[in-house]
Amino acid sequence: MNSVLKKNLILAGGLATFAISVFSYTVSQMSKDDFDGLDTVKVNVHESGIKATVVKPKDASN
Repeated sequence: MNSVLKKNLILAGGLATFAISVFSYTVSQMSKDDFDGLDTVKVNVHESGIKATVVKPKDASN
């Protein structure tokens, strides 16, 4: 096997391993979050453009 090809395959394997590791870590960390702190965003589509507005959460006390 050619020396350059061997180096390229080693580099490609290392980069693929790194990318898969980052993806796996990100998915595992995101699955732990319940996303309760995020606001709901309502997107209105109008002929003048897209406008996003934050919807206030409904309180159970009201």
